[in-house]
Amino acid sequence: DEVQQQQEALRKRAIEEEQKQQKEEEKQEEEKEKKAVEKYKEKSKKYRQWKKQIEMVRKLRAEEKAIAEKEAKTGEDDLMCDLEINVQLSQLTLRRSHLRALDQCMADDDDVQEVFADVYGTMQCADVE
Repeated sequence: DEVQQQQEALRKRAIEEEQKQQKEEEKQEEEKEKKAVEKYKEKSKKYRQWKKQIEMVRKLRAEEKAIAEKEAKTGEDDLMCDLEINVQLSQLTLRRSHLRALDQCMADDDDVQEVFADVYGTMQCADVE
């Protein structure tokens, strides 16, 4: 009888130890899962931030491209309108102003003579706004 009680007590202890070990393993598994979830969340957060940054860069590039295209188009239009050559009349028009000889008072200026010494006397000008 006593032997059976001891065996019963040993079985109970073994069962309790086994249950305790199972609970410990379950806890460890839960902790691993929690860590994995946290790691996934962190990676997801970084991925979302990275994705937002890429979207921002793409938007900026699109805006820069649009601005550059607009400036290029504006520049082309300006160039096309700024200079006109009439081949039949041999006349050049700069921003809707015809070229004319530089006024004598301007041509006689010391600074003009110093800067344009090589072309003095053959200079033309146009009033440009």
